[in-house]
Amino acid sequence: MTALAAISLGCGDATTASKSNSTPSSASSASSEPWASGEATAPSAPTITRPEGDPPSELLVDDIKPGDGSELIDGQLAIVNYIGANWSDGAVFDSSFDGSPFGVIVGTGSVIKGWDQGLVGMKVGGTRQLVIPPDLGYGEQAQGKIGANETLIFVIELLAARSRPKPAPAPGPIDQLEIIDVEAGTGDRALKAGDQALVHYSGVLASNGEEFDSSWTAGEPFQLQAGVGAVIKGWDDGLIGMKPGGRRRLVIPADLAYGATGSPPSIGPNEPLVFEVDLIALA
Repeated sequence: MTALAAISLGCGDATTASKSNSTPSSASSASSEPWASGEATAPSAPTITRPEGDPPSELLVDDIKPGDGSELIDGQLAIVNYIGANWSDGAVFDSSFDGSPFGVIVGTGSVIKGWDQGLVGMKVGGTRQLVIPPDLGYGEQAQGKIGANETLIFVIELLAARSRPKPAPAPGPIDQLEIIDVEAGTGDRALKAGDQALVHYSGVLASNGEEFDSSWTAGEPFQLQAGVGAVIKGWDDGLIGMKPGGRRRLVIPADLAYGATGSPPSIGPNEPLVFEVDLIALA
């Protein structure tokens, strides 16, 4: 997901349109008259409506649809769908609605400041529009379709809000992989062997619950290719079938983890492991 990172990771593309129900062909013709109707959209995405008047100098937050779930706070993982457009010309520079949801740990600086500030307080199930001035976006740095000193408009749906997991230990003999879906994911597409995926995770020793690794510490998701031997066997087998937005607990016997050698200094020989993994997105 491109336009969200504090430093862009590469640019996706989306279609600019004057009406929310426009087809790609009509979207192309509408782009010759930017903001002709004051609206912009992309495939499967909601409509962005530009407020009247001049671009604001401060962050504007508008809850289009208040959620009825838990309230997002700093330090939580927000799983969202979003669409973003330029204030100046209505060009839609990015959208997740026709792909996979996007996940960000709020307040860690991994996305633009307008997101870190503007997502806090949203409730799960809600839709929020953010109008982000340049100093809370990309400032003087151009990013693909986003020009220098551009004001940005996003419409964001909050699908889930997750706190950092603290996997419980699993004392006793563990001789087979245990898979528990703590939270089910959404969408038609499930992770299969060969897919690229972005995840957040925390891992502990099964014997005593001591954490040995967590992507939450750095605030950045971990990217992997599933089912091809790039990760431990317990992950290759245990993550298959997850859907974006899901959280899964894996109790992994030693022979499907690091076996007799372990992974010094954190993981000893023949040590079973427990993970809780959030599937953020499928590439």
